[in-house]
Amino acid sequence: MVHVAPSILLAVFLSLIIPTSPLNLNLQPQSASTRRRFLSNSIITPVIAAPFVAGSGVLADADIRPPPPLYKAWSAGDGFQDNTFISFSLDSYKSMVDDKSRTPAFKLAISSRLSLHPPLTQVVMDLGTGPFAILAIQAAKSGARKVYAVEAIAKAADLAKAAVKKAERKGEIPPGVIEVIEGLSTRIDLPEKVDLCVSEIVGSISSEEGLHASLRDAHLRHVKDPRSPSSFIPVRAQTLAAPASYTLHKAMGPPEYDWGRLVEPVRFNCRDPALQIMADPMIAEDISFFSSPDFPPPGRYDPAGRRLEFKFEDVRLRANEESYYKELKRAGSPESEASELAGELSRSLSGFAFWPRLLLDPEGTIAVESRGPNGEGRKSHWQTVLAITSDRPVEVNVGDGVGVDIVEILGKEVDEPIKYELKGATVKV
Repeated sequence: MVHVAPSILLAVFLSLIIPTSPLNLNLQPQSASTRRRFLSNSIITPVIAAPFVAGSGVLADADIRPPPPLYKAWSAGDGFQDNTFISFSLDSYKSMVDDKSRTPAFKLAISSRLSLHPPLTQVVMDLGTGPFAILAIQAAKSGARKVYAVEAIAKAADLAKAAVKKAERKGEIPPGVIEVIEGLSTRIDLPEKVDLCVSEIVGSISSEEGLHASLRDAHLRHVKDPRSPSSFIPVRAQTLAAPASYTLHKAMGPPEYDWGRLVEPVRFNCRDPALQIMADPMIAEDISFFSSPDFPPPGRYDPAGRRLEFKFEDVRLRANEESYYKELKRAGSPESEASELAGELSRSLSGFAFWPRLLLDPEGTIAVESRGPNGEGRKSHWQTVLAITSDRPVEVNVGDGVGVDIVEILGKEVDEPIKYELKGATVKV
């Protein structure tokens, strides 16, 4: 263990975070619309739950006793001012539209799907059209007979109407094809059922924006053939999960900082080097938009259907150590300190990270990935969600394992936040 002057150590870790995002230790709860649509170069840092005195923290050693049980419980609305998903931020929507891994893929999927049918025969619903009505306009351009653009937020619906009128004036779409309807899809009635439901209401944990409730209602009331994969874009939404390490969790601990009092998970830019994935990811949620005979009812639900078991491999931990070492050196840490500290960080289990993947076509050839296939960081408007499962990081080594059970408590309504619970433990060799 390298003992570094606390003020220097803290400066090193803060400088590790700051190059990719401003760190605000007194950050207030965010609007829920920024949950995944936060600006692409930012990170949501934890709200301090206990007094923190700069320069007084000491890097705590990993617990050398048997590892404690890993646990975290939270609501999808925790840490946000309105505790719902019904809020508006124009900048957030712009970052979502500008996501080059997302918007072009959706446009391709829409045009490809509608090209399978004669022009002016298909009715489309764009569920959550947003202020720019991007996907609704794409459907109209691709030959839809009618597009119902549903938007719950009044201000966004007004802007969507203006965007549609602008596209009509420019001759991009025929007049009258798109009808913007204000309201939650679960609380409005469409004039007719639709052939295709297009939606992008997937959270950084896929289910956290009320996806189950929206799909359950769409199956019952809005879609002509809800058992067909041709009726939905996307056709599946998955959440990937993996154990992860987090620099500040290692750097800051009791008594100055009490992680146990932080209710909400920590949300990261998907490229932030402060968080490293420690094992190959596994699917924690796999939500089919069409194939389930019944969507899970409100109440307790096991999304993975099993305990997720991960193993810590040498190649992965060494790669993380090298990444941390480079960041520490870039932040000005001396060679010997950077080397030892990077090794400790790479073996420090902070909790479990989650991020979404969308499959837009039945063949799975058009996909939207928020991280790489092995959890690599990449640019995305979605965030990586870290559920910190212990007060202090748990030290792990090559060959060790960790398992976690995931339980969700689903609400009846789309604006009733889902509750999540993780229970896990490490397995030492």
